[in-house]
Amino acid sequence: MLWAEERTSTVWPYLYTPSAKTRDDLHGKAEARRVETVMEGRLVWGSIHETIGTLAAINFFRDRGGTVCETGLLALEASTRRYELKRMYPRAKGYIDSLGLLGASPDGIVRFHNSDKVAVLEVKSHSPFVRNRGNRQGTFIAGTQSLPKSQISAPYLIQLHMHMLCQGPNCRDAFLFQTSVGGGCNVFHVERNENLVEGMLCSLGKFYT
Repeated sequence: MLWAEERTSTVWPYLYTPSAKTRDDLHGKAEARRVETVMEGRLVWGSIHETIGTLAAINFFRDRGGTVCETGLLALEASTRRYELKRMYPRAKGYIDSLGLLGASPDGIVRFHNSDKVAVLEVKSHSPFVRNRGNRQGTFIAGTQSLPKSQISAPYLIQLHMHMLCQGPNCRDAFLFQTSVGGGCNVFHVERNENLVEGMLCSLGKFYT
């Protein structure tokens, strides 16, 4: 998909329409998105272009004996009982009863052929938009280089572990696909770190109390 500008104002807000190739291809039926800030534009971009990263994941795992499956909300209570959490994470035992309802929504579940192995999938599509620092301040420009991230940021690492936790104790792996407009895709494999999960549960318990 591409972004087609609906009007030519030089200040926020903007109105953008996602299209397959050109706006004419959709016969004027594309849904316009009102974008108030650069950050909001990046979030909308990531949501729309997430399908590209998902397709890359499907092709990637198909050649490696895996299948990407659809998923929805993973409720922690459906995969792991509270008493099991206390046994698995004794440092967090005093906080687990105070936790509210927890869940996660990965972009897919990867199942491997001839194996019980299951992994969670997260896709990030990085927007090329940056704030214009030139004469037309208040507008945005598409950066000349839009490369996927070369490492996993701390918030993403936490997110991946929450995905694994909510998928269940048997989920030991997560894959992060970070895509960009002109720089391809970087794939990261993260193995479950129980010390990190335990620390997350402690922090969440403190938050709820």
